[in-house]
Amino acid sequence: MLLNFLLSSTAPQFSHRRSHDSTTGFYSQQSLHSSGFYVAAAAVIAGTPFAFRFFLAVFPRFLIVILLRLNITFGVYKHYPKMMLLNTL
Repeated sequence: MLLNFLLSSTAPQFSHRRSHDSTTGFYSQQSLHSSGFYVAAAAVIAGTPFAFRFFLAVFPRFLIVILLRLNITFGVYKHYPKMMLLNTL
């Protein structure tokens, strides 16, 4: 009996869980898949500032390299030699 209880409480539950709402008196079913979705969404939201910071750090350098490869110069950049710009990367 005790072994059965321990095995059932520690085994992963892949079926729907039922919880009783005392305010409405209804039983609600929540799938583990839906709760996993919320965990994944929270992880994406939490990681967004780091991804955005990485994008801001990498994208301007990437853009300068592309512009130099395409030989597109504009504004201040046309007065600087290409090697000087490449050394700032």
